[in-house]
Amino acid sequence: MLRRDLSTYSAPTRFGSGRCRKRLPVSEVAIPSAFADRRFHFFDQLARWAAVVLLYAAPTSRALFNVTSLVILLSWLLAGRYAQRWAVVRGNLVLWPCVALVSIMLIGITYTVAPLADVLEHVRVYSKFLFVLLLVSLLDQVVWRQRAWGAFALAMLVTVGTTYLNIWWDPPWSTTRNQGWGVDHSVFVDYIIQGVVSTFFMVLALERARAAKQVAMQAIWLVVTAATLVSVIFLLQGRTGQIAILAVFMVYAYQITPARWRWPVIAAGLVLLVALMAASPLLQARVLTAWAEFQRFQADDYQSSVGIRLKLWEFSWELIRQHPFWGHGTGAYHVLASRVFSDCTLTCFHPHNQFLFFWLENGLPGLLAYLSLFGALLVASTRVKPSHRIVFLGFVAVLLVESIFNAPFWYRMESYIFYSLLALLMAEASGFRAASSVNPEAASVRQ
Repeated sequence: MLRRDLSTYSAPTRFGSGRCRKRLPVSEVAIPSAFADRRFHFFDQLARWAAVVLLYAAPTSRALFNVTSLVILLSWLLAGRYAQRWAVVRGNLVLWPCVALVSIMLIGITYTVAPLADVLEHVRVYSKFLFVLLLVSLLDQVVWRQRAWGAFALAMLVTVGTTYLNIWWDPPWSTTRNQGWGVDHSVFVDYIIQGVVSTFFMVLALERARAAKQVAMQAIWLVVTAATLVSVIFLLQGRTGQIAILAVFMVYAYQITPARWRWPVIAAGLVLLVALMAASPLLQARVLTAWAEFQRFQADDYQSSVGIRLKLWEFSWELIRQHPFWGHGTGAYHVLASRVFSDCTLTCFHPHNQFLFFWLENGLPGLLAYLSLFGALLVASTRVKPSHRIVFLGFVAVLLVESIFNAPFWYRMESYIFYSLLALLMAEASGFRAASSVNPEAASVRQ
């Protein structure tokens, strides 16, 4: 029996019209494969660590978020193995809402009345829905999601801690320079966004307290929860955060309270929360201001926070009635609003309602696609463990409130936070992840 020499490999070559075989060492043949594995491992790890940093940057630094996003995108592209990435993403319920929103936005370009600059701005902003899918493919393993949650928690601890420091001292990284009690102490972002994201962090901290096995850790997370609650009510002047707190409390109480005591507990809790809010001089002033602004709006004076929102909702509904099925096209709101409002400082960029925003620009398909995103989150909440379910539902409650009063997936730092958290939450939905995750450990050098 002839014994084959496995130390060499015959590689076909061509010389003129004839053919011959060149004998190469197997080690030389394995070099490209080994190099590809090392390249994948390096860029895959870089992209995953950058995704962790992104969750820290989302509520703290716009510049860091943009730089980290670029690192993630380039590393993801250079790592390769796109088929494995697709296997992770294709089973996730967030896939089709994200693809639908981007596709409808692109279709809306074909009939829009908006100039090219506004269209490109919409493409830049809403293309982050595809970035969500990229993040889901990177956060397919428990260890990386834990690191990402830790990075987000660290960012929020810094934010809440700085909010309290700002009572007595002006940290150089704080956007506000207000000392004392009863004034706004927002740190990295404006008071509206900080109030909303702090409310979601409060849910996360409370769940960390419930899940902790050590009494000391339970106490620490309960203190963090209480400190965050007080910061939103007494140290931030935004009203949206307080509304989000009420919504989150009702969701949380409904989930953890036995059925027979559910509604009495919710009613008693709401009374206590309202009483606590009534004790806030800052919130008292904001509520009285809101009532005065509403009365001014009825007198056709909308130059106020409440008045502008009511006026923009009224204006948006008129635009929807003109083209309810297909809308006015991607980016059309800006140019249409500039024809009506003389001062575009607060009126011409978005209608302070994400539902109306999608509907008036991209018609009924745009609205339904956005609603399907809520549906994906709700369905995903039924397929995760109970401790994650409340976090999911808390995020849905916060996103719903913010979508009514603002444009969470459009407006700057606010959108960074919601895109990042959406990706991290949907990556937690283990029921949707493919069995063959992209495991860097599997990228060992093949022999």
